[in-house]
Amino acid sequence: MKELFNSLPPVTKVFTGGIIALLAILLLPLTISIIFVYNALNAIRWKKTRDFSSAGLLLLGIIGCYFWLTLFSSATGVVSQQTLSAKIDSATTLKTEEKQVAKSATPAQPTNGTYHVTKIVDGDTIDVEMNGKTQRIRLIGIDTPELVDPRKPVQCFAKEASAKAKSLLTDKDVRLELDPTQGDWDKNGRLLAYIYFTDGTSFNKLMIDEGYAFEYTYKMPYTQQKEFRKAELDAKKAGKGLWSEKACSGKR
Repeated sequence: MKELFNSLPPVTKVFTGGIIALLAILLLPLTISIIFVYNALNAIRWKKTRDFSSAGLLLLGIIGCYFWLTLFSSATGVVSQQTLSAKIDSATTLKTEEKQVAKSATPAQPTNGTYHVTKIVDGDTIDVEMNGKTQRIRLIGIDTPELVDPRKPVQCFAKEASAKAKSLLTDKDVRLELDPTQGDWDKNGRLLAYIYFTDGTSFNKLMIDEGYAFEYTYKMPYTQQKEFRKAELDAKKAGKGLWSEKACSGKR
């Protein structure tokens, strides 16, 4: 062992010697305590129970072992507590960052205002540019025949309703108006709103007036429900759009 140690490079010798010295310092109390306990137990084994020195060695050994193990446990506990605290802090930071990302992915609190139309999805759904992002709008109080629902075939008069919306809204600026009775968002994350042209004309009501949309109430009555229902009744009586006898082969 000595020859092996002497054959090591000087730097390695210093490093190895330092580790051995550190271990010796740390383990010395435990080693001495174990020797005390061993000698005491050995004396008791040979029935030297009246030898007070054996009892003293046993007591010192037990105290030494207890002290060393307590010191080691305390140090380990501090490290464990620090590790646990670090993990908790890391998890808290990660959760905070996730909330910030989720918040940044959601548009700012929507308000009434004028926005530019970027896409017409169908007769009752459009996209606008809002706060530098594209926001999908579901129009309150109307429903047009389905055009893009993958669960349903294209319904009668859906293409006409979509074409009408495109002719009126493509690349236009519109004013959004929210309705406190409906909340801001639907279950699909679409903003619920009425939309108006710059001259104040309601697009929602116009689509019903001209027979391109049905009046539609979702769970709770909305502010303009009576007005929209009257518009639908008038369109029916006049046989406009989808209410025409020639539309959809007379089927609704």
